[in-house]
Amino acid sequence: MLSHMAALTPRRLPAPLRMGRNRHLRHWTIHRAWLLFRRRQREARESRLMLQHQSMESACEALRLTEGPGTRDQGYLYRVAMEKKGVYGHHGIPIEYARAQVDTPPRVPWNHDWKA
Repeated sequence: MLSHMAALTPRRLPAPLRMGRNRHLRHWTIHRAWLLFRRRQREARESRLMLQHQSMESACEALRLTEGPGTRDQGYLYRVAMEKKGVYGHHGIPIEYARAQVDTPPRVPWNHDWKA
């Protein structure tokens, strides 16, 4: 009966590790080194992303401060770049706006008979 009840209980915790003092010290050292390695990787990735973001921000600011072609006013190229016209095709919209954002998929995946 008890073994049956044990199978029905949610995840059981494994038994704690039994180690000698030196083995525990080795385990702790390796664990801390792994955490340090992961932290350095994360910090390097975050610094790369921050540099990319800063360079994009400075490029957009330079684009905003430039004079437009011909008789266009200052910031024309920035406004045109931020509009993103034609990026998604002719009369296209981004996929994020193509359908309502819901947590579950629709019951009918696609209506092939629908006409605009």
